[in-house]
Amino acid sequence: MTTDFDSDMGQARAQVEAIVTLTKALEAARAEDPAPFTEEGIGELEMLGVNAEMHVDSYGVVDSWYDLTEAIEDAIREDVLSVEVRSGWVALGQELAASEYLLLLCTGGPAVRIVGEIGLYGEPDNGRVEFSGWGTPWTEYILDDDAQSAVMAFAQTFYFGS
Repeated sequence: MTTDFDSDMGQARAQVEAIVTLTKALEAARAEDPAPFTEEGIGELEMLGVNAEMHVDSYGVVDSWYDLTEAIEDAIREDVLSVEVRSGWVALGQELAASEYLLLLCTGGPAVRIVGEIGLYGEPDNGRVEFSGWGTPWTEYILDDDAQSAVMAFAQTFYFGS
């Protein structure tokens, strides 16, 4: 029997798998590596919101690596429902500066988000994936090293400075 917790965690797993796919494609596009842009890979990217067919012909030849990179970055930014920041404690009179970020990936039951700390120059320092269902607390989804790297690459497409 599947519990609500299993379903909630399954949604987190699906979100992480999409993040891994998008960030691998982004890395390949930046490196001008055609390997992931096969017919199957393009189909998977299309399902994730990347208009890859517009940039890759039927032979797998990319017409513009820059445009393909932009399309993948746009899909990442559009995948996030909301981008939020909050500041830490400061003394009266000091300027508030964002110290933490939250990227909401999906909401409802289940909901999934990426949360982490912001570095000195407005970039994410770290990130963790959390999931929650109706009436359940936010729970960290444990990532392996590859997924953790993908989550960081995903978060690094956002700038959290002012």
